Amino acid sequence: MIIDCAFTGARTSLLVMSLLSATSAMAATSNRCPGLLPEKDMAGPKRNLTALDLVQLRDIGSPESSLFRYDHPMAISPDRNRLAFVVRRADPASNTYCNGLVILDLADKGLHLMDVWRGFLAEPPLAIRQLVVSSGMPAQNRPVWRPDGRALAWLKRSDRRTEAWIVDIATGESHLATGLASDVESVAWSADGRSLVLKTRPELAQRDTRSADEARRGFHYDDRFMPNQGDRPLLMEPLRTVTETVAVGNAPSIGNLATRPQGQAALSSSEENSVAIGPNGRWAWIAKLDDTLFSESVVWSTAPNGKPLRCEYEECSGDVFALDWSDSRKSLVFLVRRGWKNEETIVYLWNGVDAPKTLYATLDTLADCKVSSSALLCLKDGATAPRRLVSIDLQSGKGIVLFDPNPEFESIALGSVQRLRWKNANGLEVWGDLVLPPGYDGESKLPLVVVQYHSDGFLRGGTGDEYPIQLFATAGFAVLSLEQPNFIARILPNIRNWDDANREDETAWRERRSLLSSLEIGVAKVIDMGVVDPARIGLTGLSDGATTAQFALINSRTFAAVSVSSCCIDPNTVMIYGGERWARVNRSRGFPRTVDRDEAFWRPMSLALNASRVKAPVLMQLPSDEYLLGLESFNALRESGSPVELYVFPDERHVKWQPAHRLAVYERSLDWFNYWLRGQEDNADAKREQYDRWSRLRAIKQRCLSLSGHAPLSP
Repeated sequence: MIIDCAFTGARTSLLVMSLLSATSAMAATSNRCPGLLPEKDMAGPKRNLTALDLVQLRDIGSPESSLFRYDHPMAISPDRNRLAFVVRRADPASNTYCNGLVILDLADKGLHLMDVWRGFLAEPPLAIRQLVVSSGMPAQNRPVWRPDGRALAWLKRSDRRTEAWIVDIATGESHLATGLASDVESVAWSADGRSLVLKTRPELAQRDTRSADEARRGFHYDDRFMPNQGDRPLLMEPLRTVTETVAVGNAPSIGNLATRPQGQAALSSSEENSVAIGPNGRWAWIAKLDDTLFSESVVWSTAPNGKPLRCEYEECSGDVFALDWSDSRKSLVFLVRRGWKNEETIVYLWNGVDAPKTLYATLDTLADCKVSSSALLCLKDGATAPRRLVSIDLQSGKGIVLFDPNPEFESIALGSVQRLRWKNANGLEVWGDLVLPPGYDGESKLPLVVVQYHSDGFLRGGTGDEYPIQLFATAGFAVLSLEQPNFIARILPNIRNWDDANREDETAWRERRSLLSSLEIGVAKVIDMGVVDPARIGLTGLSDGATTAQFALINSRTFAAVSVSSCCIDPNTVMIYGGERWARVNRSRGFPRTVDRDEAFWRPMSLALNASRVKAPVLMQLPSDEYLLGLESFNALRESGSPVELYVFPDERHVKWQPAHRLAVYERSLDWFNYWLRGQEDNADAKREQYDRWSRLRAIKQRCLSLSGHAPLSP
């Protein structure tokens, strides 16, 4: 692999590769972002994994492999010979991210680093029940090629502002292209390449100014508030989206480039992989088979005469999630998930006449696949292999690696992974990946940690990336990474829309019971294999996984210790602290009003009402935007003598974005399960106070168990 890069202040120069070696070019960025791109040779003797190895993974696109359907971080050049993307790497020491704009030459695998900067670009705020909030997820930040392929535009965030930047491919010079008063949320080129087309939402930047007058008189508490988000009303959708066109100088003549036919709108991000348009005007698209909520999909295209043509072969229907025309534009390439709970990805090639040909099949995750001159280019990651850029030959189906952002993982000892499959109590298919410690001899019975709730791709940290699966395995735990089943509403009659589905899921806590049975049957399967100690099983969860963990604490005795990153579903929490809009939605799904004091409804779910029954110690590591939602449970558990500890991470959203916080969560989660499931402590002086607190929690619990006649706790 060839790496070509240089960085000089605010402007970047692309140095000719024959004049500068990769090693010296890499040194030019060392003061700014050391290690942003891998060194030429990172091979070495096998060593153990560390928390830093995981936190500092180099990412292209989302760190959540389960988002493969929506992850589109790469841009292929108009001539289909180059790929552009942003590489992102966390730096816990400075608590920020290093980013690099990279171009990969597909002919020689030459890697050109065009620009380097520090900062974090989050997904634009989204609407939750029409209230505008931030999720904490990283933005895809896909670069955009100028139509002639001679320049790129992309987004960069610094000084609390997101702006569009441009780099000239020939000279390597990059510069700020905009100076708007509000954040740029998307960027595109005009058809002639002489302007940038930008989208912004000015009301987001004007929120504080617009609310200043109301603040002087006091905010009227109404359904604009989400108390866990702060003491000010939130903005409400719909927000006005403004399109700005900014001239960027004289571009060379474009010539006869393939452009979108007049009158055809640009594709939205949700259509990115579901519609493909060839330069000859032929369309291909993915459509639902019928109008039911959980309908499967099918491939359509336009025939050479322009008429719609549905592919009638069985290969063309199912969980179809991406398609593109081959370079010849005579065949379609499309991807389908099949198998046990759709665990396998199959790539098909269809000429529009014969049955589609299976080109490639894998249990790994494929994301953002694009056709080059002769191959399908995809981001691919597997259980023990972080995301890499691969090329799949369209004739032979043979795959090769074009770029491995994390080659040092070849020298890291990882635990073995075995795919397990089972059905839950409702007959829904479930799968999980059992990870055993490196070098495990099969003799001793191990403590087990269950990580939820998706298990696609590289086994990193579960949904939300807070529970380091391979780090647990390195420390001597078995880990079951769970892929949860489909919604139970999929097998219920008369489900017309999502309101019906959510209402039925929550009737008698039906969905929670379905998910708990998936957990318990999977754990029982692992116990039957003889590799784990049934008395030492831990459970983790974020978001929906945390809700399942909460339900398990009340309705199961399987788990001896729990750690959650979100919390909780309790009477006051969901009807008061989350705001009136959430309360209104809950009432529409059958939740009682606060004044009803309906304990019969809440008894199966509420930790606050069941605190005295909870025996497992609970660790809560919550973002500042959500910790208020955990206080009802936390206080009840503490008053009942249950071991519980709460940490609040400032300036964090539903998904934590700060590298220092992720590292702290990783390490404390490992400490927690080591302490409660193995009786082990880290001797670091900085952790002495932590273990003193946990020892006091254990002593309080021992006294409570003795008074109640239960056996004392033991690791």
